[in-house]
Amino acid sequence: MQNNQFKIILLFLFLVFSSTIHAFGQAFSRDIEVADSLFKQKKFTESFEIYKAIHETGEYISPAMLLKMAYIREGLGDEAGALYYLNTYYLQTTNDKTFEKMEQLADNNELTGYEYSDQDWLFNIYYKYQHHVLASLFALGIFLCVLVIFKKVVKTKKSYTAGFGLLLVIVIIFIVVNFGTEYNQGILVKNNSYIMSAPSAGADVLDVSKAGHRLQILGTEDIWLKVQWGNQIGYIKEAYVKQLYF
Repeated sequence: MQNNQFKIILLFLFLVFSSTIHAFGQAFSRDIEVADSLFKQKKFTESFEIYKAIHETGEYISPAMLLKMAYIREGLGDEAGALYYLNTYYLQTTNDKTFEKMEQLADNNELTGYEYSDQDWLFNIYYKYQHHVLASLFALGIFLCVLVIFKKVVKTKKSYTAGFGLLLVIVIIFIVVNFGTEYNQGILVKNNSYIMSAPSAGADVLDVSKAGHRLQILGTEDIWLKVQWGNQIGYIKEAYVKQLYF
């Protein structure tokens, strides 16, 4: 009897989870098909708007889609946008040819911040498998949750190990979701952006920069990002920078 109750609870949670994922997947799949069709017809502006909407949800972002978005932005003369999507693609794939393309585009437009480092490579390898780790954690969390509920329903001896394990998994998921996708770099997307010496509009101006530079982000203060600008520490409005995420 107890085993049957446990199986029913587990099956119910699995069906709810699967149906939700399937519904979202179908919706995004249709949107991607429409965007791909528009792209093939060379209706790049229309296709980009659909790709962009998908990208902003953070779901079902494929490397192929990112390459198309980069291609469109470069074709429209938006080097900053092209570099942003190329960089996002590179973070997903660690494709060396993509980084070479980024360096070439940056050199042609006299943009800085695209120097390759071993640290970048190590971070990319780690974050490349981050989604697999997260999926495994969710699966483990669901299993432990079912186990705790089962023990409570059938009123067996309390299992502190399962409860502690569930709490630990929740904490790890929270850390990964909220802090594990930041890359601490961003692309400057606004021309004639002021780099200030302090987080204030009344501070001294260190430089006036065009869009496309990749910045090392050191922190945030209100509406300002603290960034590494050459050999100096500068501040720039957060709205002028598109931060990179894995």
